[in-house]
Amino acid sequence: MSPSRKLAAAGLAAVGLAAAPAPAALAGGGATRFSSCPEVELVATIDGYTFSMCFSTIVNLRGDAHARFSGHLAPDSPVPAQTVRLTGFPCLAGYPSSFDPADFSRALVTRNGRVTGTCRT
Repeated sequence: MSPSRKLAAAGLAAVGLAAAPAPAALAGGGATRFSSCPEVELVATIDGYTFSMCFSTIVNLRGDAHARFSGHLAPDSPVPAQTVRLTGFPCLAGYPSSFDPADFSRALVTRNGRVTGTCRT
């Protein structure tokens, strides 16, 4: 990964951005949409599971935000014997439009090292 700037993700871990965020685009109904990939690869740690990921967010006109992320465990991260559900972790659903913490967060870590999750305000 190239030199990165750091974004404190309110306890979701220090998230390294491999490049500056791509500009947000207008989604349907005037909502703002941001997608990190393929330009930006992030690294996060939740409850001891470290993974690289891509994420996308949509922020509607009321300011409500919804983010989805997916990726794979890092080589030195533990791999669970069965799927693990993680909830209640800090997450910035509206990044880069907002740094308000999410009200809801959930992620799954599978036996094959896949990580998927969502958070929303």
